[in-house]
Amino acid sequence: MTIRTQILGPARVAAVSAAAGAALLLALAACDDPATSGAAATPAARPAGDPAAGGSTTAARPAPAAWDPGPPNAEGPAIAFESEVLDFGRFREDELRSGVFRFASMGSEPLRILSVKATCGCTVPELAKSVYEPGEQGTIAITFDPTSPGEQSKYVNVITNAAAGPIRLEVKAQPAAILEIEPRILHLDAARLGETHVRTVELVPMTPAFVVASVTTTNPSIRAVPGPARADGVIPLEVTVPSDLPWGPVFSWVEVTVAGPDETGTPIRFSSRFRVQGSLYGDVVCEPAIMNTLRFGVEPGERFQREVMLARRSNQPLELEVASVEFPAAAQASVRIAPGPSGAQRVILEAVAGQQRAALARGWVELRTNVPGEETITIPISGKIGRD
Repeated sequence: MTIRTQILGPARVAAVSAAAGAALLLALAACDDPATSGAAATPAARPAGDPAAGGSTTAARPAPAAWDPGPPNAEGPAIAFESEVLDFGRFREDELRSGVFRFASMGSEPLRILSVKATCGCTVPELAKSVYEPGEQGTIAITFDPTSPGEQSKYVNVITNAAAGPIRLEVKAQPAAILEIEPRILHLDAARLGETHVRTVELVPMTPAFVVASVTTTNPSIRAVPGPARADGVIPLEVTVPSDLPWGPVFSWVEVTVAGPDETGTPIRFSSRFRVQGSLYGDVVCEPAIMNTLRFGVEPGERFQREVMLARRSNQPLELEVASVEFPAAAQASVRIAPGPSGAQRVILEAVAGQQRAALARGWVELRTNVPGEETITIPISGKIGRD
C-alpha cells in the first residue's frame, strides 16, 4: 500500500497539499506473466456485433480479497493505493481487458479527484465520483482495448488535491497478434512529384487458413492490393501512390480485414490498420521534408504563430506569393513570406484561434511560385483548439 501524505509512516509517503494538483501517471507497460498484484484484472466482453468479436473466451479471474488499508493517518488530504501494478498478462488482440486500481482516502480532509484523463484512446479510465471522505475507499476502473499487438505503454493522468507529485501506476499487457503488419508506418519520405510510387507491406495472419477479406484506404487515390500468400504464410500487400497526386503531404490509413478460423477452429473476422505517410515534392521542397504542415495545438482565443520553410532542390532562387488563406476555425489569420537561410523562404502563419473548441481544425495556404510545373502549391493547416 502506498500513502501520499505529509505524515511519514510504514508505507511509502509523499507530501500533499490542497493548493496544488498532482499528476497521477498510469503507465501501460508489457509483461509476459499474468497478474500477481492486488489490483483486479478481468476480461471484458465486446459489444454485440463488434467485428472483432468471436474466437476464444477467457475465464474471469476470481474476485480479489477484501482490502483493509487501515485508519486514516495523515494531515490534510492523502491517497493510498492497494497496489501500483495492474497486470493484464497475455491475451488476444481482439479481446478487451478490464481491471481496477483500488485506493483509499487516508487523510484528515476529503480527497478530491479533479480529473482522470488517458493519453491514448485504447485505455479508458472511469471514476464513480470525485470526492472521498477520510477513510472512504474508491476505484479507478480501467478498460484496455488494444489497437495493435505486442508490448504496450500508456498513461492516465489523475489530478487530485493531494499534491505530492506524480503517482506512477503501471498497467502491464501483451496482446497476441491475430494479424501482424510490417511495417505499421509506410514511409514515403520525400518522394518525387509526378512519379508512381509502389511499396510492399507484409501481412502475417495467426494461421495460414486466414484470407484477406477486404482492404480499404481513407485516401481514395491510394490503392492497396493483396497478392497470393507465399510459402512462408506471408501475404504481400502492394500499396500504390499514383503519379497524379498534388505537391505536398501524403497520408492515408489502410485498413485490412482478414477472415478465418482461430486456434479453436471458430470463424472470426478481424480488422487492423497501418498508415501511409510522406511528401511529394518536385523542385520545391519543405526543409526539413517532414515539416510540411502548419500544425498547432492552442486554447480558444489564443494568438499563435507557425511556419514552414521552402526551398528549391536546384538551389535556384525561389519566389513566393500568397494567393489565398482558408482557416475557418480562426478568428483572425494571415500569412506572410520572409527570407530564410541559404535562399529558402519562410511561410509564416499568424492567427488567433476561434472561441469554439475543435478536436480537428483544418485549413490551407495557397502559394504561387516562380517554378515551372509547380506554379501553385498548397500548405495544409491542421491542429486542435482546446487542449483538454
